[in-house]
This record gives sequence, C-alpha cells and structure tokens, in this order.
Amino acid sequence: MFADDLILIIKGNMNQINEKLNAIYQVIVQFGLKPNEDKTEIKQDLSKIKYLGIYLEKISNLVYNLKKAKETYNSSKQLFNNNLLTNNLKNKII
Repeated sequence: MFADDLILIIKGNMNQINEKLNAIYQVIVQFGLKPNEDKTEIKQDLSKIKYLGIYLEKISNLVYNLKKAKETYNSSKQLFNNNLLTNNLKNKII
C-alpha cells in the first residue's frame, strides 16, 4: 500500500511541478527576457528538473517492482511450504 501511494505522489507531484515551471518559463520569456539572455539558464534548470522527474519515476517503478517481487516470493514460499506439508502427509499415510 505504501509503495502504491509513493508512486502516485511522485508521479502526480512531478507532473504538477513540470506544468507550473513551464508556465513560469513562458511568463518570464514573454515579459522580460531577450531571446538569448538568461533564457538558456532557465531552460537548463527546467531540463534538470525534467531529468529529476524521470529519475523519480524510475525510482517509483523500482519500488513497484520490488513490491511485486516480494509478493511473488511470498506466494512461491507459501506454495513450497504447502507442497512440503502435502508430501509429509502423503509419506505418513503411506
């Protein structure tokens, strides 16, 4: 449950942050920057944030995959234990 919540929070927050930063960038460009002035620095910052979003999404995917792997491991372990129990009962009956 925690992993699912974490994934939703990361993805949702990064989408909101990217939208807001793009809007801010558009306003700055419209009302104050000359074409080749500090615009490149802002673009670099936006690019860094975009990559941060990509890394956060990869981390959230990793958390999700780890959660699924744990569930699979627990299921396999339970099946293995059930098979051992069944085999032990068969041996006792025979």
